[in-house]
Amino acid sequence: MKYSEAEKQIKALSSKYDINMGDGDFVVNYKNMLAAWVKGNERYLFYNNEECFKKLSFSDKLYMILSELASTPLDERVEDKEYYVKIFNGELGYLNIDILTGKMTAGSVCETEIFKTKFTNKAIKQLKQRGDIPLDWNKVTFEEANCQDFIADIMGIRDRTQTPVGKDKSVMINGIKYVPAKEKN
Repeated sequence: MKYSEAEKQIKALSSKYDINMGDGDFVVNYKNMLAAWVKGNERYLFYNNEECFKKLSFSDKLYMILSELASTPLDERVEDKEYYVKIFNGELGYLNIDILTGKMTAGSVCETEIFKTKFTNKAIKQLKQRGDIPLDWNKVTFEEANCQDFIADIMGIRDRTQTPVGKDKSVMINGIKYVPAKEKN
């Protein structure tokens, strides 16, 4: 179980639960009081105060979630980092893989239900083995993926109809022209 999955499941139990990663441990608070924590550097260990814990709402379900997280190998608890593969300079210079056909194209970092643009290290290794992707992997660059990198992700736009417009670095997305703010000197 990933930390993010555990957090989502716990917060679904009650809005009174709060999660933080204090000192690398997965800490669960209930109404701002320490309820339990899972050790971030040891497998199978989590702690709770039995008297306090049994009074919590949904304590049985919380216990099951925390025990599953504690039993998960340490390296499987964190999300795999994803990267954009930059194949040439420019906003449309990123590797895009068509999800239906598996074919490669260049485009933006905007990931959609049609194009995959974010890749884990494992996926990148698999891409390097493919003979149908004509890239010099020594010349591409890898940028850590961040969903805020592109305006379409921020705005929740999922249609891949984006067209570069002009020298002003504007972009046409779904028929709307977006012009970047002018930099102050």
